[in-house]
Amino acid sequence: MRAVSQFVSTILLIAMSILVFGILSTWLINYVNKTGTDVASQSENKLICSHGAINAEVNACDISNTINVTIENSGDITLGNVTLQLIYTDHLEKIYLCYSDGYTFNCTRQEANLTLRPGDVVVFNSKVSDISNLQRIHVNTNCTDVKRVVESYEFSDIC
Repeated sequence: MRAVSQFVSTILLIAMSILVFGILSTWLINYVNKTGTDVASQSENKLICSHGAINAEVNACDISNTINVTIENSGDITLGNVTLQLIYTDHLEKIYLCYSDGYTFNCTRQEANLTLRPGDVVVFNSKVSDISNLQRIHVNTNCTDVKRVVESYEFSDIC
């Protein structure tokens, strides 16, 4: 059996190097483009959300285990996906909010549609499992930095 000549082996080595370089450079270009697009999108979202703000007041009644949450969009942008998280001493409840015909009510994640334009105010009333163990309520929006945490000592008594 004859060995490959030095000239042919050099040509094969160069061809393989060009092939590997081509594959790596294509992957690198795609990676850089995707990363740049992701960073631009996140930066734009962060900039838009920097104009958002939300206020919330909680009235609670320990006799009937009910809460009354008043939510106001006090910012300059429309906020969507408004949800509540009720933090108890031993568990967490997530409430998805819907709005229809002037009423705010809890619904499923797929149905959730509460959107607040600047200046909008909504009121949500609900029974809770155990108000004496309710530590805080988080009001969250589609802008991760636009939220309000209401501690239990801030709750007003409505009984």
